[in-house]
Order: sequence, then C-alpha cells, then structure tokens
Amino acid sequence: MHLRFTGFALAAFLGVSLLAGPVAAKSLVGHTATKSAHVVKIVGSNFTFSPKTITIKKGQTVTWVNKTTVAHTATQLKGKWNTGTINPGKKASHKFTKVGLFKYHCIFHAFMHGKVKVVK
Repeated sequence: MHLRFTGFALAAFLGVSLLAGPVAAKSLVGHTATKSAHVVKIVGSNFTFSPKTITIKKGQTVTWVNKTTVAHTATQLKGKWNTGTINPGKKASHKFTKVGLFKYHCIFHAFMHGKVKVVK
C-alpha cells in the first residue's frame, strides 16, 4: 500500500510539474523572443569573439560569455561602454540603445576585436 501511495504522490507531483513546466517554458521563450538577447562567445586558444560581427535591433542586449581560461573585456573603442572584466566561465551584458556600428576590443588582449551593428 505504501508503494501505491508513493506512486500516486509522485504522479500527482509530476502532473503539477508537467502542467507548470510548459507555462514556465513558454513564458521564458516569450521573454527571450521579445528581449532578443544575443550571445557573443569568447573562445579558443587564439582568443576570438564569435561571431566577430553581430547585428541586433535598437534596445536589444548582447551578452559576452568567456569560454577561455583567462579574463577578458568587451570595451567600445571610443570608451563609451565597457563590460568590465569577464572572468573565465562568466558573462557580462550591454544593452544597445542607439543605432550605429560599435567596434569593440578586449583591453587585456588588443588583438581581439568585434563589432555590434545596431539597426532600427
């Protein structure tokens, strides 16, 4: 009898979880679709931004994810924005509120360059 009760309790729990799961997933997908966060990975032993150029709409956010073993930044060449230090395994974001082409680099590794093209 104890096994049936445990099975019933588990089924009830899973039923609630399954009902809540799609709702949560749907709201997360809707959030992602409307906010359109874009990811740029910092990758490889040659330290590159991937993709090197990303196109987004005004008001969207770009997130840089550090997949290397050393710290990096994403810093606009004109110095108007900077993610700060992005340690290994960490990420940092910047919301773009103006249309234009924004070139950036890593202040620790001057050879690392990327571009964010922001359109209406």
